[in-house]
Amino acid sequence: MPLPSLAHSFRALRHRNFRLFLGGQIVSLAGTWMQQVALSWLVYRLTRSPMLLGLVGGLACFVPLLAWSGIYVGALPWLAGGA
Repeated sequence: MPLPSLAHSFRALRHRNFRLFLGGQIVSLAGTWMQQVALSWLVYRLTRSPMLLGLVGGLACFVPLLAWSGIYVGALPWLAGGA
């Protein structure tokens, strides 16, 4: 099977809405990374504690999972305590 051409690989970029979406996602992701670095830097500068730095970094990944777990619990009546 022949490999697709490079133009074929990026054909989604022909659509203006996709380019806007992609640009927005790139900016959003860069902002999220900067916020995580700034938060870690602040925690370390204020506490000088590697343990708290690790705790904050771990919780930053764990907390969004709590929102998803609430969605799953709500979808399972026997787990949510419903009848």
